[in-house]
Amino acid sequence: MAITKYNPNNLIEAFFSDPFFNDGLSTNLTDRLSRRNFVAPTNISRNKTELTFEMSVPGFSRADLDITTEGNTLTITGQSENNDREFARQEFFTTKFSRSFTLPQGADTENIAARYENGILTVAVNLENIQRSRKIDIQ
Repeated sequence: MAITKYNPNNLIEAFFSDPFFNDGLSTNLTDRLSRRNFVAPTNISRNKTELTFEMSVPGFSRADLDITTEGNTLTITGQSENNDREFARQEFFTTKFSRSFTLPQGADTENIAARYENGILTVAVNLENIQRSRKIDIQ
């Protein structure tokens, strides 16, 4: 007798893989949910002169990504073209997403640099014009 670890997802998968209930959707419930709820993971770092966003978006091309600013809000969206391939099993997805970030007041939204390499989108925002706090001497 083989001992297997209990996984409640196996029961759900078995239910959806039954031919009576099969409606042509993916047999893995968690895969179907992840397609609708994709959130591109993002690292944000900051130094004295620059705010840098590194977003993991594998499977997207440069043409699939869009970066916009409105006021002090930076929005990064992506939507990949749907391939007409039929999968026997699909475990990773390229879908659509949108992430918005509030930039500090005074951030230079006119000169934002972006590059895309190996599935990582890097967006750099210049912070040199932001007024720093300073101590004011009382006379």
